[in-house]
Amino acid sequence: IGEYGMTAVIPSGIPFGTASDQRRRFRRIEADESLRLVYFGQIIPEKGVTGLVPALRRLRRLLSRPVELHLLGRCPPDYEASLRAAMRTDGLEASVVWHGMLDREDVDRVLAEMHIAVLPLRVDEPFGRVGMEAAAQRLPVVANARAGFASLLPQGYPYLLDDPMSVDDIVARVHSICSDQDACEQWVDLACKQVREQGELEQVILPRYMSFIEDVRSWAVTSPAHSGDMGSLLASWQMNRNLAQLVPEPLAVAPQMVAAGRPAAWRRYGRKIRIKLRNMVPET
Repeated sequence: IGEYGMTAVIPSGIPFGTASDQRRRFRRIEADESLRLVYFGQIIPEKGVTGLVPALRRLRRLLSRPVELHLLGRCPPDYEASLRAAMRTDGLEASVVWHGMLDREDVDRVLAEMHIAVLPLRVDEPFGRVGMEAAAQRLPVVANARAGFASLLPQGYPYLLDDPMSVDDIVARVHSICSDQDACEQWVDLACKQVREQGELEQVILPRYMSFIEDVRSWAVTSPAHSGDMGSLLASWQMNRNLAQLVPEPLAVAPQMVAAGRPAAWRRYGRKIRIKLRNMVPET
């Protein structure tokens, strides 16, 4: 409404008191096991999922080892059909595991068995909650450098994608993780620590919301240069709250006043309420 007087960017928050809080240590890729990649969230082309199929094929050749792709989340039927067709064409059906929609505990259980989270994310994705969840579980995350989630990662984090739709970029980042797991473990620990410090819901994010609301309230009331729409909205909220306190019980409506749309009680109480509110609520 009109101009913005105050703005703040507050990231998504996630609770860390769940199974993810007991996440096992960084999971190294053993020589005798398949590399397990995971994508979770909305399975839609806008999030770069289409590139995961050719990336899977190329990684199998490049790494000379079995590679699995695990998909968690809801997928539109038409898009799922096209993905499955591409997998059949490339002979990858046996390498892709469709988990469908899972509850929180089952998601944590699957993530605990994965090696790398590949989450290209949309360019305009503001936060990327799935990235936070993966990082909090000490999974290396390959994600879009321009998504909001990237701002929560440590400076110089090396596994971000310049182009989330680029198969070359995805393959290069996964290959980098597999090639130097000592360095990867250090980056993963830093990312986990930073995401927890910046994104813990109750201890970090909610206090930021409350602080901003208090700042806006004091700014809207005391600043005459900016006492426009925001002040009106706050005054309306305050007025509704005061009305609820003043008139806790529903007011009787006289039949003859229904047509006019105004309860008869307003003739008795309206002037007193207006006077009282005028003294309680600052003018905009």
